[in-house]
Formats: sequence, structure tokens, C-alpha cells
Amino acid sequence: MRQLSHVPKLLAACAIAAANFFALESAVADPQKDQATTTLVNKVDANAEKAAFSYYLLQDSATQVVASGLAGVDPSAITVVDNTRSYGVYLKAFDRDNKGGGFAITPGRAKAPFPYVSVPEYLSKGLGGYWKRALNATTFSYAQGTSDVGGKSYRRRAATLSTSIYFKPERDDPVYVGITKDREWANAVFNNEEMMKRYREKVLMPPPPDGTSQEEINMILDARIVEFEPDIVAQVTKSRTKMEAELSKRWYRPMLSFVVGTGDAREESSGASARLGTHAAMVLRYGDGLGKATPGTMGKETANGKAPDNFEYGWALTASAKWVKDEPVLSSLGTASFVRKDATIVAVRGTMGNQTWRFLAEASNVKSRAGEVGEGTFRRALGVEWKLPFENPSLGWLHMRAGKRMDMKAGKEETAVLLTVTISPDVKGF
Repeated sequence: MRQLSHVPKLLAACAIAAANFFALESAVADPQKDQATTTLVNKVDANAEKAAFSYYLLQDSATQVVASGLAGVDPSAITVVDNTRSYGVYLKAFDRDNKGGGFAITPGRAKAPFPYVSVPEYLSKGLGGYWKRALNATTFSYAQGTSDVGGKSYRRRAATLSTSIYFKPERDDPVYVGITKDREWANAVFNNEEMMKRYREKVLMPPPPDGTSQEEINMILDARIVEFEPDIVAQVTKSRTKMEAELSKRWYRPMLSFVVGTGDAREESSGASARLGTHAAMVLRYGDGLGKATPGTMGKETANGKAPDNFEYGWALTASAKWVKDEPVLSSLGTASFVRKDATIVAVRGTMGNQTWRFLAEASNVKSRAGEVGEGTFRRALGVEWKLPFENPSLGWLHMRAGKRMDMKAGKEETAVLLTVTISPDVKGF
């Protein structure tokens, strides 16, 4: 569980709201309570925007470095753009013919977010809301790799822009659900009699002497708030931990992803180079739970709707369509018969597991002969993904694939094994 560094700021807002709008000796009139609640809700929104929504991001999947596929580093034909983290690094641990790595960053979730999306915009309904959430999740990735083809070494570099949207953000989007729950908490603070009783005893009593300036009142409240902080921290921590646990169990949340990218290739001995083709892809994921269901409490579809059930395991079916135009055939680079080709690559992946480990099987229509788009890409593969036991300061995933692909040296199909590691540092200060 990440540190709730924003909680003291909410406490300070709670103190100021109470000082400005609460009668210290008696119950507060409804208009004053409403005004105090509005002040606290506004502070929740301001803190969420200042942190670029970073403390709502989950640790249920690895950050996807989409460009690794274009650079020949990742031989999988399918990539789910699940932007649940703000930054990630991709390291290729073992592959006989391909070496390299890459990184991905979501600028809208950095310390100085760009593009900037406000809380009301993120929570807005209709197409405008989907557009703003897609804008906030837009991710830039870069990868570089070296491949051996026919006895020659080729360096490829690639860059992509990608984004994703949840079909039901009020149920599945971690940021949407997190902000909504914090707002619900802020709206309920001044309606909880027991909480307010402790608050008055520890913070508001005794009242400051008559004639005390607002600045002095705020200083007094800031000092007293330290004693009250554990009460609020416990409440917020319990709610946030529960939210993360329930959403992480539903790692298969339905979503739609979009990718566009390009790059360049260079034959190392001759120095001949060419731009990689233009790549565009659309990826659809749909899944559900497996096993015994337990009632969920987070991510309600409506204000009074039923939250989705929780399951110990889940499954997901992912389908990808990628369109490639003017992709150079590496073996022809630097020759008189330089060739570019177009292709449409369709891939399907089935996944089953939980938030810690997952088994998968995938297949694509990549052609099993040399000189075609997708050389070195798996035609079919089995694999496993395991979340490394890191909580702080980073999240890591280990990925292993074994399957059939084109041997770029021999020009025939081979069985290959791939081992990679994805690390997503917790860079809230970035």
C-alpha cells in the first residue's frame, strides 16, 4: 500500500472548513455544513490534480512498452495498452537473435502533467469524458533493438503513441473510481457524528480566544490536527486499500486500446538505413471472473447501482488488428532489390490467472516464411507472467514465452523461448 501523502492536506482542508463554517459550541446549520463539505470536496479534487492522479494508479499489471514490438525486441504480435502506471522500463533478458530494451511514460500523469486534465473533465459523461480520459492516458514509448538476419546485424529504433479507454469507467477505471470514492468520503465526513465528536474534542476545543486572526487560527488548527490525523488516515487507508484490492482482482477489465508508431532500421556493416513503415493498431480486451463470487463494494455503475462481484481468478480474451504500411524487409536493406511491404496482422490471446500470475496462449496470422512483415514475431505461443515480489520502490513483472516463429537467420520456422522483465518504478515525484 502506497503512502497516503495527500491525507494531511485533506486534514488541513477539513480544519479550515470547520473553522470557517462550524459553530464551535453547537451543531452546524445545514447551509454551513454544505459549504464546509464543498470546501473539502474541492480540496480533494485539487490534490488529485496536483498529484496528476498518481496515487490512484494500480499495480495489477506491467506497463506496456508498445514500441518494443516495432523495434524487434518483443516478438509478441499483440500488446494490451493497460496504462495503470505512469512509467515503465522494458528489459530483454534472453533471446538468441534479438537484444534491446525500451521505456514508456504517460506525460499526463507526471508531476507537471501534459496534457492537463481536471477532475471534472476526467469524470465527465459522454464522448467528451472518454476523450479526456484517453488524453490523460496517452503514453509515449521508445525502444531500440538489434537483430541478426542472414549473418548481418540490423539496428531498429521505434517510437509509438498509444492510449486506452474503459467501456465503463465508473466501474473499471482506477482513477475514476478512486476520485469518486474520495469525494464520497469528503461528502460524508461532516455527517459522521462519532467522527465529528472526536474532531471537536481533539481539534476545535477549546476555541481560539476572541480577536484571534484567521492566520493564527489556522496555525492552531494545524498543530492540533496532528492528534486527529490517525483517525482520518485509518479511514482513508481502509477505503483506498479496499478499492485497490477489488480493482486489482479484476485485472481483466474490458477496455479498448489504440496505437500508432514508426521508426527506422539500419544495417550495421554498410550503414544503409530506411524508415520503418507506419504502424497502427486497435486492441480489444474483454474478460470476467472465475470461481466463487463475493459481493463487490467498489466501482458502482450508478449512484445506487450494484458493484461488480469479486473473484479469486479471472479470464480475458484479447483481439488485435494491426495495419502496417511500407515496412522494409530487413534482409533487402542496402541491396539493389530493396523491398517494402504492407500487411494486416491479426492476433488473438487468451489469458487466465489472478493479480499475481497469469497463463496465456496466443496466435497470429504472421506468415511463416522469410521476407515477410513480422519476421521474428510469434505465430503461436504459450506463456506465463509473474509479478515479482516488489512493492516499494518498484513494481516488476517477469514474462516468459515459448512458441513458433520465423528463424531470421535460417529462413525457416523455429521454436523459440523469450524471457523479459518489465519494471515500473513508483515515480510520483517525477
